[in-house]
Amino acid sequence: LKQDLQATIAGSDIIIFGAGGASRATVVQCLESGCRKVWLGNRSLERLEQLVASIGGPQERLETFALASPPVDRMPDEAILINATSLGLKLDDPSPVDLSTLPEGICVYDMIYNPPETALIQQAKKLGYPTANGLSMLVHQAAKSLHYWTGAEVPVSAMFEAVSSQSS
Repeated sequence: LKQDLQATIAGSDIIIFGAGGASRATVVQCLESGCRKVWLGNRSLERLEQLVASIGGPQERLETFALASPPVDRMPDEAILINATSLGLKLDDPSPVDLSTLPEGICVYDMIYNPPETALIQQAKKLGYPTANGLSMLVHQAAKSLHYWTGAEVPVSAMFEAVSSQSS
């Protein structure tokens, strides 16, 4: 988020789509990093409730909603939106939501990196929102993993260069 969108979690409102493992890790990290509030939406309310129960602890900074009906009247005017759903992995997948129904002033981070532009990112760009895909997350996770395995510092810039040359 810092690298691609110049956004920070601390003090920000965060909107997260999805209720799987990536979403769980994102919610916990956002809460631990001092976000103002997390708005968590998913297609399945049962799965959403299971995720919230697995997080445990006080949840006064967490509000859940069905993706089909986001609580737009209560959502913040400015927020970091993070897509942690699988919608977008296939080229013909729709966006998880119609961004034009959400408050303006959001920046959009889609954890999906292949394809590089999901329907969500395409719509966000049309609306003029800052966007980024999950490639930076993949590279930073890989660098951290290599560091754990080898003990050596891994230059993230070299890894981005390698990924860029593969996609050309």
